[in-house]
Amino acid sequence: MNIFTEALTSKEKSDIIPEDKNYFGQFVGAWKFDGEYLNDKGELCTSKGEWVFSWVLEGKAVQDVFIWPPRGERDGVLGDNEYGTTLRFYNPETGKWDIIYSDNGIPILLEADRLGKNIVLTERSQGKMQWIFSDICENSFVWRSVYHEEDGSLKQLAKLDVRRV
Repeated sequence: MNIFTEALTSKEKSDIIPEDKNYFGQFVGAWKFDGEYLNDKGELCTSKGEWVFSWVLEGKAVQDVFIWPPRGERDGVLGDNEYGTTLRFYNPETGKWDIIYSDNGIPILLEADRLGKNIVLTERSQGKMQWIFSDICENSFVWRSVYHEEDGSLKQLAKLDVRRV
């Protein structure tokens, strides 16, 4: 392990995160997924990917690396490829999670909380985009990206069926 990785990663969560707000600790580890998504032309496409989560910053945050398609299957062409990271911080003042994601240099800021059995991340500027973790089990979950249209309808942009490696 190199010095940067040692300084960044943690083996466990910090005590500043209450157990009942520990939404993302359950995902720490390596995952693979089968996904479908709408491309820029509105066509439904499928792909496989990998997703790795870790405690970071003395256990005060959970970070992931999201790779779609997975390493070894990437052609290096921009477009439908993603190689991004999400950093999730528990905010003790709000009781929610503050989140930043980027894969292309443009950050997306979100806030996460529980809604029933789901974990819902809502984009902060307009609140129209949400990322939803649902059907959460020990070794699998479903992740969806949805967009709230002006007419009130919900458009699914992506759906991933995720399983632990």
